[in-house]
Amino acid sequence: MTLLKELFQDQLAGLTVYLPDCSQSRLWGNLDHAIHKTTHLEIVRRQWVQHDINSILRFYRNPDEAPRPEEDPAAAIQKYDNIPVETLQYGHLMVKLLMSGPSLLTIWRGRDATSSLLELKGKTQPAQAGTETIRGRFWCDNGVCNLMHSSDDMAELERELTALQLENWLDEPLEQAPLITPTPVPNNYIAHSGIITICDVINRLLWATGLTAAPLPLPTSGDAKETNTQLTEYLRQTAADHPHHAPFINAFLDGDLIATTNHFKTLPLSRWEQFVIQCGVINRSEWHGIL
Repeated sequence: MTLLKELFQDQLAGLTVYLPDCSQSRLWGNLDHAIHKTTHLEIVRRQWVQHDINSILRFYRNPDEAPRPEEDPAAAIQKYDNIPVETLQYGHLMVKLLMSGPSLLTIWRGRDATSSLLELKGKTQPAQAGTETIRGRFWCDNGVCNLMHSSDDMAELERELTALQLENWLDEPLEQAPLITPTPVPNNYIAHSGIITICDVINRLLWATGLTAAPLPLPTSGDAKETNTQLTEYLRQTAADHPHHAPFINAFLDGDLIATTNHFKTLPLSRWEQFVIQCGVINRSEWHGIL
């Protein structure tokens, strides 16, 4: 049987990691089928992994950098949970995402696997991602919760397996694995999107006071630009119709992280929803020149 190291030698392997936000939206099967349909690659190895601060530092370390000292994983979670909003940055949110839950690592087999996966993944910021890419067509709105990682090249793929202490895979026989069944098109709530979460929160507040919210114009295509165009207009109209909620809506649309976060104290939000809204607002400027 074929060993993974043989695929490496023949440049026939590629790696993806479906991140915890993909799990929140239950889109593993949707991504599986999108990848297979576009690239015709096959799954030959797959495993759930749980990042801690040390595996993150190993996984994303530049090969020219010296290894970082080990940190206490529990203390790291507490540290990142308590970063003041005034100093909160993209990198902090990325680490929080990776520590928040399991990720699904997959090895794909096929010609030009690594380059095909990298192209299909799309640019980090959904506002800049092509409509044919994963990040451009699955309701993404920010560069933190953008569903998946893929390796830049074969050398990085091997380093990443080592970072996750999975280098033993190289000597294991591979077998084709099935694609995960995709979920139906989501209905009005996509957990990895900051702007969709904002819309859902506002509608909850309206329902609680006996008001009827307008139907959410969520494109079934998942097109990132179409989604954000329609929902931005939806939120502006909602702010005009319901001025009491305008400060929260406008803080988000303006990309004001501090003002948006200050509203969390009085809103019915889960910890995940607070997180994904912060991811959306901290990257909101990416949309200002487009919408």
